[in-house]
Parts: sequence; C-alpha cells; structure tokens
Amino acid sequence: MKNIRKFLALAIVLSLALVLVAACAGDVADTPAPPAAAPGDTPADAPADAPADAPAADEDDAPAVNGRDIVIALNNNIMTLNPFESRAALDNNVIAAMVEALVDWDENDMNLVGGLAESFEVSEDSLTHTFYLRQGVTFHDGLPFNADAVLANFNFIREIGEGGPRYAIFRTVEEFVVVDDYTIQFVHNEPFMPFLERLMAVRIVSPAQIESGDFSGPVGTGQFIFREWVDGDRMVMDRNANWRNANRIEVNSVTYRFIPENATRVAMLQSGDADIIYPMPPELLPQVEGNPNFNIQTAPSTVMRFVMMNQDVEPLDNVYVRRAMNYAIDKNAYVQVVRGGFSTVATSPMSNLLPFHYESEGYPVNLERAAELLDEAGFPEGPDGTRFSLTIWSSTETSEMRAMEFLAQQWAQVGIDVTPVPMEEGTLSDSIWGQTRDTIEMHMWYVSWSAFDPDNALNSTFMSNRHTPAGANANFYTNLDVDAAILAGNAAPTFEERFEHYAFAQRQIMEDAVWVFLGHDTRILATNANLTGVSLMPTGNWLDLRVVGVAN
Repeated sequence: MKNIRKFLALAIVLSLALVLVAACAGDVADTPAPPAAAPGDTPADAPADAPADAPAADEDDAPAVNGRDIVIALNNNIMTLNPFESRAALDNNVIAAMVEALVDWDENDMNLVGGLAESFEVSEDSLTHTFYLRQGVTFHDGLPFNADAVLANFNFIREIGEGGPRYAIFRTVEEFVVVDDYTIQFVHNEPFMPFLERLMAVRIVSPAQIESGDFSGPVGTGQFIFREWVDGDRMVMDRNANWRNANRIEVNSVTYRFIPENATRVAMLQSGDADIIYPMPPELLPQVEGNPNFNIQTAPSTVMRFVMMNQDVEPLDNVYVRRAMNYAIDKNAYVQVVRGGFSTVATSPMSNLLPFHYESEGYPVNLERAAELLDEAGFPEGPDGTRFSLTIWSSTETSEMRAMEFLAQQWAQVGIDVTPVPMEEGTLSDSIWGQTRDTIEMHMWYVSWSAFDPDNALNSTFMSNRHTPAGANANFYTNLDVDAAILAGNAAPTFEERFEHYAFAQRQIMEDAVWVFLGHDTRILATNANLTGVSLMPTGNWLDLRVVGVAN
C-alpha cells in the first residue's frame, strides 16, 4: 500500500462511478484514443485512396488564416484507418483527428471531459452510465450525429465479436438504451469502473459508413476530413469547416508522411519539408536542440517498452529462463544506449503514470544470477558457450532495430544466441495479429504498449481469454489468479480495494516474468518554430491537433 498516497490526486478521475460527473462542454474537441492499441498494428485491407463518396474540404468554405498545408513526418507506416480494427497508437493517433469519441482527456491534464457527449453521469450503484450528446453535430457525409448513430457503432462492435479490439470494452454491458435523440444509456450487469476511460478507444463513425462496409477512409465528426491514403507514403486530411471549433484550426490540410529512418525525418525538419517530426529520435536531438528555428517538447508517457515472449515456444515456457532473460539486461544501459536517456526503467507491467501502478524491485542486471537460473532450467553452456538460440522481431524503424541489436548483445553475455529479424510493418502485423497460437512463429517481439487505464494495461495483454487473435496476449500467458485479480480490480468500489487487486496482478506478472521489462518512454516532439498550437498529449504518446496554426 505504500504507493497509494502518491496517486490519490489521480484517483478522483478513476473513481467516477460513485459521483455525478458534469463534463466540460464548449471548446472541448477531439483527442486521440488509448491504445486499445497496443503492441503492433492491424493490416489495412488494401492500399486506400479516398472513397468516391468521401467529401473533401471545400477550400472556399474552409479558409486558413495563413493558407498553410502542414506536413507531419511519422516514424512508421499506418496499417489501418478502420477505427474498429486499429490496435496501434500510431493508427489511433491519425484516426483521432478525423473521428471523435464520447469522452476525452482535456487539453492540459489527464482529466476526463466530454467529447461527443456534452456531459455524462454514473448511477450510485455504478451500473448505469448516461451520456447527454452534443446537438447540431454532423458527420463528414452530412448525416446527423445522434443517439441512433452511437447505437449503430456499438451494435457493430458487438457484431464484430471477440476478435475485434473494442469488443471487451462492452463485456459488462447488458443493454444499450436510447432515451431520446440525444441521450443514451449503458446498463451493466456488474460494475466496470474503468468504463469511462475505455470509451476513449471507441471512435464514432457515420452509420452510412458502417452500412457500406468501406473503411478505407474514416467518416467521422472530427476537425479534419479524410482526403487520401497512399499506403507506405502519405495520408492527407483537410480542415473541416463545419467542426464546432473550426476557428481554432488555422491550416488548410495536414499530410502525414511515413519515414522509418530517423536521420531522414530530422533532415526533413531542417530543410522545411516537414513541419513536425514525431517522435523525435533522442540520439539526434543535438542537431536541432537550441536552434531558434525549432521547438522541442518532451513529456513522460504511458508508453511501455518491453519484449514479449511466446510461452508456447521452448525454452520460453520455462519461468527460470524468462527470469534469466530479464536479469541479463542492463536496463540503465538500455535507457542510455537505445533511448538516449529519454526513458525510465520499468519495474511493473503498467505505466508509472497510471494511478494503480505498483512499484516493485523489478529485475536489476545480474549476470551471475541469470547464468544460475539458466543452469537450473537445464540449459548449460555448449562447447561454443551457447545455451540455446532464439529470434526477436520488430519493425524496420531505426530505433527499434538498434534496440534489437542491443538486446542480442546483452543476452549473448550469458550464452543466449538471439537473431534480430526486422520486418516491414505490414508483414510484422500479419505475422502476429493474423495468427493463432497454433500458427504463430514468433519467439520474441520488441514492442511498446500504451494504455490510459489499468484494465487496458493488464486485461488485453495478460488475461487468459485474450490470447491472440482475441486480444494482445501474444505471450499466450495463462494465470487464473491474475485473471481474477484484474476482474476484481475492475469491479471494486474504492480506490484502495482496486489498488490491492491490481497490485497483486502486477506482482504476479513480474514474478512470472511474462515480459522482459525495459522502460517507460519520455516522448520528444520537434516542430518548426512558426507552428502554433501543436502539443503532446499529457500522456505523451501522441499529438494534440485540436488547435493548430502557423504564425505570421
């Protein structure tokens, strides 16, 4: 219980189920959704251009103060623009600028406020959530936003079923009730305390898009309207002149460019070919830091870095081996070598920004202990010093390839031979999310996971009913005690009780060495100095484009 006091200030947000919550109205608009997304991506059905019926912004109706079209260089390709399939933070970041959720974080802190819901309330027994929707909002195709549109989205998630990444959010919802055109209720069969936070992952699209089945370009209500997506190259969106806070968007369009090579992204910023690069590679920060032509923002984030281990593969099915692989890594060296000092050592499977984070001792580097555990597990050194061989996967993004090389060198010190296998994002995604435990060939995966609440931090990645492809548990980890603790934490009425259950789950996951626990990212955003309004979200893991312009 030693960590409870540390997080009481945030507990109010996560204990909303006992009080009436009047969400902020007015200027609150779109923010990115949580990772429901999570490690990896869902591949797009096909390279996508704008569907014929997707309206583009009318430049005469949407003049920008400075007439600028800005470019954002991202560190990887997006895999899908389908809000019902997206798993990766990068995909959700892009989608969120076009498609809004019922609730949001505010612009300055991790406070829960209204999005498409102007306000909301929770019953005293925590079983009924009532949302009062904004009126006068229209989708990009001209259809009205109302309770029936919300119902169509949530029914569609139910139709997709357990294979969809949003399905588990509604696992306790017994009934959707449309009270009137602008009021909808969710009636639960048991309390689910993280429900409000989890709804940020659910983006509302036009019912016509659901009916058409064409999700190549999202049709939402957000501040930007989809124009085109050229897979592997760019995604373009135009200012929505009909958005309720359109006067805050002072650019005509935003183009995302997908640039995995770190040095190329930085060169684009320096040459003016990009207005924003995200994330800024820490090792190249000295090239732009202190230059008045650029602005640098840093923020701690909910992004966790770790190595996922497939426990269906020998010898990763042996807990002694998994613990040894943790002890073999110098986490402080990882922070310096891979993250350029922009990270903190992970001692939990949950981000240290979240209120229910439990601080454990973790696995400090101890090569002697690692060797002892490998001997105990029955894997002595061979004639060449090698105990066994494995592969580790990640993307072709520069920082991720450097991380794989660093990890392989660390494990080699205790006789574990690891071969890095960089993959293009689409191939990597299909090789994990498109597989079952019987067909997946992954040994290990260097990856990140970002969550805004304890359910998403623990449930999706560690529950035994969330094995891939039903969830993000590509560890194929099963521990019924952990399952029970997570579910009990979700239902417990007080902060103290919830913390007790979540802390048990975190301790057990650490003891079972489900991951190789590495670090919590500090994120870096670099922009041209004349760009205004763009910032990192308080959680640090994506861009806030609700206010963006270019200074004169």
